[in-house]
Amino acid sequence: MALSRYTLIGLVLGLFVCLAMAIFGFACKTAFPMIVAVWLVLGAGGIFAFFLVNPAVRDISDVQAIVPLPIAGWIEKYPGTGESHEVLPGIGRIRSTVCQWLSASGHQIVIASGDSKDGKSILASALAISLADSGLRVALVDVNFRNPSLAKALSIPDSPGLCDHLSAPVTVSAGSIQHLVKENLKFIPTGTEPVSPDMLEGETFKKLMRNLKDSHDVIIYDCSAASECPKSLALLTSDVCLLAVVRIKHTYVQSLKQLAAQLCQRDMAAGGLVFFGADEFALGAGGC
Repeated sequence: MALSRYTLIGLVLGLFVCLAMAIFGFACKTAFPMIVAVWLVLGAGGIFAFFLVNPAVRDISDVQAIVPLPIAGWIEKYPGTGESHEVLPGIGRIRSTVCQWLSASGHQIVIASGDSKDGKSILASALAISLADSGLRVALVDVNFRNPSLAKALSIPDSPGLCDHLSAPVTVSAGSIQHLVKENLKFIPTGTEPVSPDMLEGETFKKLMRNLKDSHDVIIYDCSAASECPKSLALLTSDVCLLAVVRIKHTYVQSLKQLAAQLCQRDMAAGGLVFFGADEFALGAGGC
């Protein structure tokens, strides 16, 4: 079972305390066994205390109590460093859910999360590749101005990109920021020119998105985490669908509440939760 960040911190502190106790007891050469026992108990108690105060979500029901959306799919394992995201186990069922949405509503998908490192960008790239491989024309747009990572993951230059076009639409054309990743898949990186998230509600961005909708079957937006940007869901409207990513034992409860607060202020065509670090058994009756 994967350990959360706070549990790992407790474990390290507990081991450090036990080591310090052992050195102290050996130096004093008095009541060494009793000192060892006492400090082992204290170390174990510290680990347990850190587990109890862990602010990360541990259970599916905890998540749905905060963000009351149906389950769109799950990924049993969070990819490790260096592992390919192109063929992500579980992406097929998520793609099936998304295709149902696309046939019934708008062709835009916002991918959001409460915290960074929850798997949002991993899901965005894997879903975009999967949809492109199925024959759909896909545009993947990185609007994560706080912590962009898709360009590096896809081995695409981060400039020219969206920020560059929004700052100077005449100099940096809309066509120049669309990078071909593979057949049926184009990617727009964030770019390097600093911009305000408010520019996503400007006319230049809206014109770009209208052109993308005319030339693509689906647009996927990788947004900033709710804990990093109070306007991470600015693109969510009544004709846009949402995938909210949650990583078990990693996503903070408070960050989920921030995401839920933003959701209360937005409309959406459809929405669902995607869990990293959960399997079908763990989801139980809540499965999709």
